[in-house]
Amino acid sequence: MTLTSDKQLVLFVNGTPIAVNIRVNKRAKRLIIKVDPTVPVVQITCPSRRSVNEGLNFAKERIHWIADRLAEMPPQRPFQPGALIPVQGVEHRIVHVPNQKRTVHAHNAPPEIRVAGDIRHLPRRVEDWLRRQARTEFCNMADTFCEKLSVRRKRITIRDTKSRWGSCSSDGGISLSWRLIMAPPHVSRYVVAHEVSHLKHMDHSPAFWDTVERLIDDRAAAQEWLSQFGNQLYGIGGGGVLVNLAAA
Repeated sequence: MTLTSDKQLVLFVNGTPIAVNIRVNKRAKRLIIKVDPTVPVVQITCPSRRSVNEGLNFAKERIHWIADRLAEMPPQRPFQPGALIPVQGVEHRIVHVPNQKRTVHAHNAPPEIRVAGDIRHLPRRVEDWLRRQARTEFCNMADTFCEKLSVRRKRITIRDTKSRWGSCSSDGGISLSWRLIMAPPHVSRYVVAHEVSHLKHMDHSPAFWDTVERLIDDRAAAQEWLSQFGNQLYGIGGGGVLVNLAAA
């Protein structure tokens, strides 16, 4: 492990330099290493400043584990002209149209995402557009499901979640990953139905799963898709999946 000129720590994994971020969190009970394979970055969380050196040694001792996690990174599909990006499971080609009136416009025949303006802003504009599509689609889904269950939701937050596709807080707030807008519709419907069902059952009891299946009839297919292909969504436009290794 070396220190670069700008004081950033670098860990060499199979000859490739990987950035290492170190932070101290007094609430942490032990050393934790997280690997974001798409940046790629190694994040070390230490319970105290005195344990920083121990954390660095911990990372060096687990260099092979880190290499394995980086090898699992999903294929990268950046937002750039010519790239194929799924929208609700349908591949759309990104097309740069500098003089288009609307900043981002979806076209169906052929399926395209047409982006106007300076090409330097294209990646951000595509992601912003996908996030807006996700908010509109998921809020509509949630409202339909809430009506069926006679429950009320609070705010829906669209995020780039790393550890889960969605969550529901005890006060009724729902958080969903914007990346689900790229998955087939039955997959995003399952995740939204899952979180709305928590408004009735804040657990994963048989009653909870019965509630999910009152809302959708293809739960198993959606779960299988997420298991097989969900990780690929994190390689689209950047992002990454965090995997954890905690010190004993």
